Order: sequence, then C-alpha cells, then structure tokens
Amino acid sequence: MKSLGGAPIELVYADNQGKQEVAIGETERLIQDEKVAAIMGSWHSATTIAGTQAAERLKTPWLIEVSSANIILERGFKYVARVNVKASWYGEAPVDFLDYAKNSLHQDVKRVAIMYVDDDWGRASVGKGTKEALQKRGYEIVADLSYPSASQDVTSYINQIKAAKPDAVIVTSFPNDALLVGRTMEQLGVKVPIVVGVSSGYVLPTFRSTLGPAADRWFVVGGWNPDIPGAKALADEYKQKYNTDMNEASALAYQTTWVLKEAIEQAKSTDHEKINEALHQLKIAPGPLLIMPYSKIEFDETRQNPNARELIMRFRTASLSQYGRRNTRQRSLCCRSGSESKGG
Repeated sequence: MKSLGGAPIELVYADNQGKQEVAIGETERLIQDEKVAAIMGSWHSATTIAGTQAAERLKTPWLIEVSSANIILERGFKYVARVNVKASWYGEAPVDFLDYAKNSLHQDVKRVAIMYVDDDWGRASVGKGTKEALQKRGYEIVADLSYPSASQDVTSYINQIKAAKPDAVIVTSFPNDALLVGRTMEQLGVKVPIVVGVSSGYVLPTFRSTLGPAADRWFVVGGWNPDIPGAKALADEYKQKYNTDMNEASALAYQTTWVLKEAIEQAKSTDHEKINEALHQLKIAPGPLLIMPYSKIEFDETRQNPNARELIMRFRTASLSQYGRRNTRQRSLCCRSGSESKGG
C-alpha cells in the first residue's frame, strides 16, 4: 500500500460453512478480534445477507464480489457495496439474448420455459427477473418451474419442459444441479433450439468438462471470458499457478481485491469510515485495474455498480485427434450492461 508507506496487505480468512448463523459469528470475529479494515465475500447470497447485517451494525465496509441477491442492497445499508451485477440482471440477460436471437438472427422465439432453484437467488431474484423481462417483452411462458437445490432427480421437471415444446429454455442452477439438469436433458432427448444456463453452475469449467460435447448446445450467462481484451495474460498466469481455468468467481475475487486496495490507497488509512467514504467516491476506468467486461466501476446511491454486465457465451468443443485430447473454448456472443443490450 503506497499511501501507507508500503505496508503489505494481509488476508484474514473465515469460513461461514454456508450457514447464516456462522456467517454472523465469523463476521463479528473478523471485525472485533482480527481488527480487519474491511471484508470481501461471501460466495453464497444467504450468508452474505446474514454477514452484512453484522458488518453494518459494526460499521465496517463489506465489498461484495460474487453474491448477487437483490435484497442485499435493498435494505438501505451504508457500509455494503457490490462490484458485480445484481441477480435480477442475471435474469434479464438471457431475455436480452432472446431479443437478439429473434431480431438480429431471425430466430422464431415466442414460447419460453424457465426453471430455477427454489431459494432467494434462484426464485426471488434471478427467476423473478427473468419472468418479469419475458412478460414485459411479450414472450409466452409455457413452463415456470422451481425445484429444490438438493434434488437428486429432476426428471419430472425436465419432462414438463419437454412436453411444453418451448422455443427456448432458461435454467438457473447451482454447480451440482447444473450437471444434473444438463445430463437429464440429454438422457430425455430434449430438443430445444435455444438453451441458456444462468451463471453459477453453468460457468464453472467442470460443467463443460464433465458434460462433454453435450455442453456445445448451451448458451451461458457469465461475467468472465479470457477472450475479453486484456484478460488472456491473467487467465494464462492463473492457469499456470493453479492448474485450473479462471472462472467468474475467481475473476470477481481478483477484481474486488483491486477495488478495495484502491479505496484504501485513496483513503490513506485503515479507518473504517475513511475506507467506506473512499469506496463510495471511487471510479475505476478501463485500464490495468479493470479486468471484468465493465465500462467502469463505481457505486450508485444503493452502493451497486451500475456498470456491471454479463456476457452471453457458447461452448465450442473440437476434437484434436493429433493430441489425443479434447479442447473446449468458450466464445462471447453478446453482453448486457444495466438495461442496455449490445451485440458482440
């Protein structure tokens, strides 16, 4: 930290175990015992909802990197900000793509089936955003299905989609569920022209590597792609260091770290109030500090970055017999920022 005389950044880790009560306790421990300057996290929206309550009460800046549930920033908190998109934007992004497919690619898209996990993220945020966008733009929702994320069998749900004969399917799932949905659709022979998986489980490298060539038919809503200008060098370095592909969650964690570092640099202090004020005045323009496909990073009156956006990507798997392996590439097709839709 240049403004603090070259002081190093120390990362202090806490595991909320995916439990809200643990998230509250760990947040209090980090602030009161570890004396952290700020908090980043957490992956799961439910634990972020709980943990940020404690951070707000203890007036400690919390910078969200991945959790997207709308409710997190709808409570009027002053010490919580989010770098990435909110969940309802995840829900709108695939509808933007359907508009693009219909208007620019001349696809006949009228009837749409939606399926999502039955929790705050899937049902109340992403699913709600998708449903509202579809209705507003005149699509017919022929199936509207929510399912428990702990499901071991989604055959009945996929059969309902198959029977509805939609022109497009939009699915929101967590990692294990995404593979289950993908495999079940293949096993039941569901043939739908456009299938879109919304973030979470669908952007992880394991989805395409485990599902194999069947992943080629999926379009995916996600915020990270090494094809983004300036991102390839980072993606290659990450791959070399960790022997796995950088995904949206790891890219957002990296981005959020830079945002928080810059805020502390500008605050010239580890004081909670000064860091919080610096965060709310921060503006990061395109350049070495911006690795996500955003026009810039700043925070509005709700502490949301209004410039965050998602990409629409498609997997392309090509057999490379001369190497005896299979290579999978993810291509960006279009993207979304706020309420604007852009071709790409």
